[in-house]
Amino acid sequence: MVEVPLKLYVQALLKGAKAAARPMACLSSREKNQALLAVAESLVDHTQEILEANAKDLAAISKETDQQVHREASERIRISEDTIHLMQQRLLDLQALPDPIGEVSHAWLTPDGMQVHTVRSPLGIVAVVSDMGPLVTAESFGMCMKTNNVCVYRGGTDWFHTNGAVVHYLQAAA
Repeated sequence: MVEVPLKLYVQALLKGAKAAARPMACLSSREKNQALLAVAESLVDHTQEILEANAKDLAAISKETDQQVHREASERIRISEDTIHLMQQRLLDLQALPDPIGEVSHAWLTPDGMQVHTVRSPLGIVAVVSDMGPLVTAESFGMCMKTNNVCVYRGGTDWFHTNGAVVHYLQAAA
C-alpha cells in the first residue's frame, strides 16, 4: 500500500468535506432526525464489532510499562455494551432537541426602516480534535448532524480501532 503524504491526505479529506457541506446544509429537520435515529440504532446493531475493535486497542497497550500504569490505561480505554448504549442514548437525546437551524434569535428595526434578523445557520465544516474516547466521537457527529454541519474528526490514538469502527458505522447509517 502506498503511503500518501499527510498534507495531500488532509487536503483531499477537506475537499470531500467541502463538497458535502452544501447538501448537508439543506437537510430538513425530519431528515436529520431520521439520520440520528438510524446511526443510534446502527451503533447498537454493531456492538460486537465495536467491542472487537476495542479489544485491538486494548491489546496495543504497551506491556513494558509499570503494571499499575498498564491497568489504568486499560480501564481508561476499555468500553462496554453500556458505553455503546450511552452513545445511542446521547444521539437520541440530540434527536429530541428542537432544530436550531433557521431560528431567529434576535430582530430589530434600523432607523432607516430596515428589518435586521440574526438567524442561526450552519457553519459548514466543523473540525474536532479530541483525545477523548468513542463517546465524544458519537456526540461530535450527532451535534454536527443536528446543526447541518460536516464533521471532520481526529480522535486519540489510544482508541484508533474503536473510533474507526464507530465512525464506520456512523457513516454507513447516515
